[in-house]
Amino acid sequence: MSLLDKKKYYTPDEIKKLLQTYKSKFPHLIHLKEIGRSPQKRPLLLVELTDKKTGSASDKPAVWIDANIHASEITGAQACLHFIDDLVHSKEAEIKLLLKHITFLVLPQISVDGAQAYMKNKFEVRSSPRNWPIKKVNKNLIPSDIDSNGDVLLMRKKDPSGAFYSSSLNPDLLTQRGPFDFSEGARPCYRLYREGLIENYDGFTEVFSSPSGFDYNRQFPAQFRPEGQQTGAGPYPGSEPETQAVMKAIVSYPRIFAHMALHTYGGLVLRPPASQPESKYNLTDLTILKTICDEAARVSDYVPLSTGEDFKYYSRESESGTEDEWTFDQRGIYSMTIEIWDVWKEAGVVVKDHVSRYFKPTEEQLNKIYLWAKKNLKLSDFYQKWAPFQHPQLGNVEIGGWKTNFLFRNPPPKFLALETKKVKDMALQVGKVTPVLKILNPTFQRLAENTFHVKLVIENAGFLPTYGSHQALKVGAVGPATGFINLSRKQKLITGSEQFEMKHLTGRSRFIPIHTPVGIYRQENSHQVQLEWTIQGSGVVDFKFDFERGGVIQCSMNLN
Repeated sequence: MSLLDKKKYYTPDEIKKLLQTYKSKFPHLIHLKEIGRSPQKRPLLLVELTDKKTGSASDKPAVWIDANIHASEITGAQACLHFIDDLVHSKEAEIKLLLKHITFLVLPQISVDGAQAYMKNKFEVRSSPRNWPIKKVNKNLIPSDIDSNGDVLLMRKKDPSGAFYSSSLNPDLLTQRGPFDFSEGARPCYRLYREGLIENYDGFTEVFSSPSGFDYNRQFPAQFRPEGQQTGAGPYPGSEPETQAVMKAIVSYPRIFAHMALHTYGGLVLRPPASQPESKYNLTDLTILKTICDEAARVSDYVPLSTGEDFKYYSRESESGTEDEWTFDQRGIYSMTIEIWDVWKEAGVVVKDHVSRYFKPTEEQLNKIYLWAKKNLKLSDFYQKWAPFQHPQLGNVEIGGWKTNFLFRNPPPKFLALETKKVKDMALQVGKVTPVLKILNPTFQRLAENTFHVKLVIENAGFLPTYGSHQALKVGAVGPATGFINLSRKQKLITGSEQFEMKHLTGRSRFIPIHTPVGIYRQENSHQVQLEWTIQGSGVVDFKFDFERGGVIQCSMNLN
């Protein structure tokens, strides 16, 4: 029976209690691990999810899933909870088989302090509620619920130089004035502010450049650019305890072959690199990454895009220091960023430029979204009509506008489970590309009264090679495959070694891009290795083989 209300958004404290409950109720599947603490001393809790009867979490290939690196993007945290809940209760044979072979490492919240502040104060926090940059700006607009209605919305003030006026399609909505609007007084124009009060207001100098705060998704070492070059990046990579904890944890699990970073919003599957040319990377790696991302997009009905080619902001500067580029570039992990939820698509709006809608949605698009929301939600859930308010500093203003938190940024609660199921479907497909090790035909032959010839074949029946990616080999994120034999004191090795290195095993990905029943272009068994030893002495021999991202496989043989 589910432990979750799938229409509810859980707070960090509630998430902590839920994860502890899963650990106690499903000890054969769940291990809970604290990987670090936030500045406000909240734990970053990592779930190891696997069938422990078939091996430890650390011995299996792994998929890393994390979320809520941006504080207001709380859908990702809920998707992690729903994923865990679905898998521990699942009776599906395919899911049970997957949990026998791999580990899902699930970190529901990175920005735990930021998520707490966002859910409590109702206004957007990028990653951390801590002020950054530290240098004090003389005049800040501090967001707050000054009309005490429970939301932090917008304030509009009539201003002939304002950039907005009422939409001709819907008088409740504002639309941006175009570059060729030369009218004067034809209809009222407005200047927009975030709802709140202004520090050190002197009646004229309205400099409202509040510290924007950290952006933890600019805090990673891959092509890191400091604060002066990229807002929110901080002074150096991993300067904040949350991002430092994430990096240490990922490095401590060398068997991670795939990474899903859950964000909102847009209904997108974004693949790295963002700040470097694709030509830098191995073509096979890029082809595999695109194949995985395209499949994630197919099962979710999201749109697959290249971050570097298709998803640049208006500055046209590439994002750098991002988590998925770090895991791909410096760990050789097949990585993607999932932008959950697309209210445009729900409202029937066809989007061609997936960047422009964030910064310059059209009048027609916003009206369609308004009409869709009005049909599916209560008005008070998504919009507040403009109401006059006497601001203590700005004078006559009106407060109102979109309630973006659970319309644009995150799905309305009634739509939450539909979106999180898409994340589950994606994660399961990503998990299926794992290397799968099998020991074939372990045999021994008596050569003399107490001497035996031992032979076995190890094969990789999975899609990915046991080294994961060429990039992982290039940056030294994986080592050679190794084998170990444990003999009793009465046994002696005549030929072969007790500890040895082996070749890594390819997977079915070696057949990319061409391999058909019409044209067989590869005829080899590089996915297999045959091993042989001569052993003197009867009794049990234990074998252990470590194929890095292929995981560990073991067997025993009784020579008798």
